[in-house]
Amino acid sequence: MFQLYLIYSKILNSGEIMSSISTTLRLLEAICSEKPGVTISQLASLTKQSPSNICYYMKILQQEGYVYKDTHSGRYKASYKIADLGSRILANNELCEIAYPVLLKLSEEAQLTVHMAIREENMGVCISKVGSSKTMPSISRIGEIFDLYPTALGKAMLAWLSEEELDEYLEQTRLKPYTPRTVTNPEKLKEQLARFRIQGYTLDEYEHTLRVRAIGVPVFDYTGKVVAAISALLLPYHTDADIKCMASKMKTAANEISRKLGYNDDTQVHMN
Repeated sequence: MFQLYLIYSKILNSGEIMSSISTTLRLLEAICSEKPGVTISQLASLTKQSPSNICYYMKILQQEGYVYKDTHSGRYKASYKIADLGSRILANNELCEIAYPVLLKLSEEAQLTVHMAIREENMGVCISKVGSSKTMPSISRIGEIFDLYPTALGKAMLAWLSEEELDEYLEQTRLKPYTPRTVTNPEKLKEQLARFRIQGYTLDEYEHTLRVRAIGVPVFDYTGKVVAAISALLLPYHTDADIKCMASKMKTAANEISRKLGYNDDTQVHMN
């Protein structure tokens, strides 16, 4: 009977448990997003919780080693234990392991910063980055989440979708302008993606960030579906001829990664 009571109590409190988990995750996201750290009052305002409740959450997160309190400012900051979790995810990611040597070779040969990203629902996530000392520093970071439509990486993951999949993405995504160059009209974006698919690579011409240009190509798995994309930052002096040369090198790199994922050479018509 007592065991049944415990089970019943858990069922009754399940909503409260889910609410606590949600609050904890929101707190961690807020703390990780603020470089100078956050105060109890800021967190209370964000989560609509009382300061005393926030103190309770912070105590638990401190005990578990995920946050710490800066002794000088009194603000709470994220610890490197959170970064360690992300590192473990990437370390166990077969795609990262397969792609890294290919990306490193591409970066060294092209002397450009190279990124790789995957799609999670309607957003992109940067999972690998290889920099070159001879190019401009990248503003992207591993783990960064970004919109697909204004970036070379994202466009490479969109351009090879089926018409139905692309329509579904556009129905669920608000195309907001990041710069004056951002394509925010769904039909114009579809036309742009169709051109990119024909030429075999995508371009971000200052659409996501002013003064930043990039080129992207897709990576396919054994089913022929796009599972990732790689991109390279372009420099101001790169000409159209330079871009075509870079596109050729990037397609070769992407095809090498795709083959290691079981992609069949006979289906490389996707890449033109």
